[in-house]
Amino acid sequence: MSNRTFACLHCRKLQRKPAVTHGIPCPHCGRECICVHWKLHVPAPRKKRKWDKFWQQYLLELRLIEQFRAGLIRHSMYLPLLNQFWPYVPKEALRKSERNSDRQWRRAKLAGRRTLS
Repeated sequence: MSNRTFACLHCRKLQRKPAVTHGIPCPHCGRECICVHWKLHVPAPRKKRKWDKFWQQYLLELRLIEQFRAGLIRHSMYLPLLNQFWPYVPKEALRKSERNSDRQWRRAKLAGRRTLS
C-alpha cells in the first residue's frame, strides 16, 4: 500500500502513514491530523504564507464538495486546487429509471430481495 500525507494544522507538522489508516493523532500535540489528497503537494510548514493559503483553499474546497453532495449547491463548480470539475445535473434531466433506481433499491433491500427487476 502507498503512504498518504497527514497534516496537523495546529502544530504545523506533516507525517506519512499508510493509506488505510483513519483518524491519525498528531505525535506532537495529540490532535487529529487531516489526510491530504494524494495528488497535492503540501507546502513546507515553515513557509507560513503559502501554508496558510494552501490550507484555507483546501478546506474551502472540501466544504464545497460536502455541500454539493448534500444538494445545497445547485450549479456546476470547478475546484482549482484539486483540479476537479463537478457538473450539476438536475433531477429533471435524468432518465426516469435513474431517478427511481435509488427508491427501487431501498424497497428491494427492505423486502429482502437482492436483485432488481
